[in-house]
Amino acid sequence: MTYQFVNIAFERLTANESKGYFGNLARYINQFDGDIEDRIIEAFSTGFDENPSYKPIQFLSFCQTLMDRSCWLARRYRKAMDAESSIYGVDPAEKIVEEFGFSMEAEHVVETITEEYNSLFILTSMMMNFDPDQNITWDWNFHFFNPSSKDSESGEWVNVHQADSYGDAEIHMNEIAEQLNAAKPSNVLAHLRTLKAEHNG
Repeated sequence: MTYQFVNIAFERLTANESKGYFGNLARYINQFDGDIEDRIIEAFSTGFDENPSYKPIQFLSFCQTLMDRSCWLARRYRKAMDAESSIYGVDPAEKIVEEFGFSMEAEHVVETITEEYNSLFILTSMMMNFDPDQNITWDWNFHFFNPSSKDSESGEWVNVHQADSYGDAEIHMNEIAEQLNAAKPSNVLAHLRTLKAEHNG
């Protein structure tokens, strides 16, 4: 499988400026040879060592994070390709193609990200069923989109935006984006400028 969005998500996680748990885990996986699937399964196998750096379930969770971030990238790519006109003289479509390093029509984005999800789904299924004789029970499922967020009341990490298709994932991403944008200083400024314009008539 030749990944597009998944490869970019992985590259960004392995970058030195990517801090935190998943950045460290991505760089651990990246030390192995082969394509992204080869690296993940080899890293996964080390989770069964006597004193592993990471447990097997952590590599499965990494695959979900990789998929979640790939969805965000696919959404951003599609929005840029669908943009009707340039912004401040910059063509969003040209800019996103240059940034991502590949070009595809907006209508092919959903098909592409769905193929990538299907491949990661098969990969995680193989990881969980690598040896039928082991009879390991995994309390874990792979989804198209399933990011975790911290509950403001309990302080626990919960999954409230779960989706098993890109269409549903995009609905959740739009909701999350709206919530994040509502608190941006730029929105405060935009509202104030609107009020000022209305006042000045």
